[in-house]
Amino acid sequence: MSFLLARGAKNVPAEVQRWQYFLLRKGFNQTGGIDAEFGEKTEKATKFFQVAQELKPTGALDARTLEVAAMMGYTVPPDDYYAKRSKASWPSKPEGTASPTNRWRNEQFGCFKFKQLARPYRADAESIVILGSCDGAYSDWIKQNIIDIEVNQLEFAKGYPGYVRCHRLAAAHIASLFSAWEKADLLHLGQYQY
Repeated sequence: MSFLLARGAKNVPAEVQRWQYFLLRKGFNQTGGIDAEFGEKTEKATKFFQVAQELKPTGALDARTLEVAAMMGYTVPPDDYYAKRSKASWPSKPEGTASPTNRWRNEQFGCFKFKQLARPYRADAESIVILGSCDGAYSDWIKQNIIDIEVNQLEFAKGYPGYVRCHRLAAAHIASLFSAWEKADLLHLGQYQY
C-alpha cells in the first residue's frame, strides 16, 4: 500500500517531509515548515489542498488525495522503497573515492594563512580568522575566493538565509548537485534543516 499519511498515524517521517515539501511548492504555506511531523499545520494545509482540488477535506493524505497529488507531480514511491534502503549494503559505495589531501586541496582552491583568536573571542572552539594567500599574492583570501550563491532548491529549508557561501570554483558543482537531487526527487530531505 502506498504511503498514506494522517495526524497521529504511524507515518514514515521522510514521506511526511515529501508531502510537506509538495504542499509548500504548490503554495499551501499553512504547512509552516518541513519538520517531518504530520501535525496540526500539515493537516490544515492538506485540507486546503483538498478543498482546492474539490476533494473531501479529511486533512489526511488518503488514497484519493494521493491519486490527485500524483497527477500533479507528487512522487509516490513503491511499497518496498524503504525496505530496499534499510540494508547495510545500500547505497553501494562509489569506487575511486578518497579524502583529499591538504596538498590537493591547496592546489585546487589555494592555500591561505590564518590565525586563531583566544577562546573567548571565537564563535566556537575551532573558529579561525582567514588572512591572505600563502604565497602572498593577495592579502584577503576570502574576498578573492569565497562567493555567495543562490540555491533555489533550498527555498523552504529551515534556516536558509537565501544563499550558500562557497569557494567560487565549487559553485557550479554545488548547483549541479542540487539539480541532481531535484531530478532524483530528494529535495524534501534537504529542506528539514539547513
